[in-house]
Amino acid sequence: MKITNIEIRMCRHKESVMKDSEMRDGKKSDLEFLVITFHTDEGLSSSTFGFAGRGAEMAGEIANSIFKPFFIGRDPLYREKHWHEYRMADRWWNHAPIYSYGPFDINCWLLSSMQAGQPLYKYLGAYRDKVPIYGSSLVLKTPEAYAKEALEYKEKGFNAYKLHPPGKYDFDLEAHTKVREAVGDDFKLMSDPVAPYTFEQALRFGRELEKLNYYWYEEPLFDENFHNLRELTRILDIPIIGTEVIAKHPYSVAECISTRVVDMVRADVSWSGGITATMKTAH
Repeated sequence: MKITNIEIRMCRHKESVMKDSEMRDGKKSDLEFLVITFHTDEGLSSSTFGFAGRGAEMAGEIANSIFKPFFIGRDPLYREKHWHEYRMADRWWNHAPIYSYGPFDINCWLLSSMQAGQPLYKYLGAYRDKVPIYGSSLVLKTPEAYAKEALEYKEKGFNAYKLHPPGKYDFDLEAHTKVREAVGDDFKLMSDPVAPYTFEQALRFGRELEKLNYYWYEEPLFDENFHNLRELTRILDIPIIGTEVIAKHPYSVAECISTRVVDMVRADVSWSGGITATMKTAH
């Protein structure tokens, strides 16, 4: 099987998808993204979404100029070969954003599973047929708004909720407290403040989350702040989560695991070198 063409569509919602929430800087994202479609000489085709932040034109240019010529003519079943060859090519010439390669790798996996006649999760090696999910906020205007949204998710049948607070210590703590009060003790809650704190603040906030029985504490400091994250992991009882946006998966993540920088790692297949790299992290 050969990849004969790759379509890259740059997309933008006409209206903001955020109604009552926003980004930390107060802006409302209009959610620009890519749709990347592979076509093959065997008539199979696959599509994935590509992250584009606030700039689909930039992401599309990178996809068209770097990844499209790299993949056309290749056999999607040679995923491991492509992954290693692109890793070296990226080091020499490209230095593409971390979210760029993943969607192309995912398309290779999709085409491979299609050819095998299996859904992707079974092609990878299935363990279960259902996975738990959780609701996740963006930045809301008041602590009460977080509590209201968490209750809405609970009423819809979700079993957990994650807060993305604005990064202001007192506001953040009040929001996390009100959410726990609203949903009760039998509902899982997670915190993802996205690296706004000093080490001392992160430690104090983690202690408060432990009192509130939060399930995990994600990215209290920047992912590359290995020394201080390792200290938080050592001191706090609540699990520390990290590595979501760290570059060079899976090698950098392996270092975080082996030296206990964090308790658990995040790996989004679109951001983290695709399924190929994420499976290496899992193994």
